[in-house]
Amino acid sequence: LADAVKINQGRCVLEASGGITLANVQAVAASGVDCISIGAVTHSVKAVDIALDFESLR
Repeated sequence: LADAVKINQGRCVLEASGGITLANVQAVAASGVDCISIGAVTHSVKAVDIALDFESLR
């Protein structure tokens, strides 16, 4: 990642994603990327059952 940041030279925003966990996020951040996506934060969350009903006003 650090090599990609160096090659990019700030020309575009770089996001690191995939395989990133709370255990390795600091090392990823130290690479100099602009954004980090951590799916591990939501992988163990229980789903909430939400319903939305529409009713006609006519």
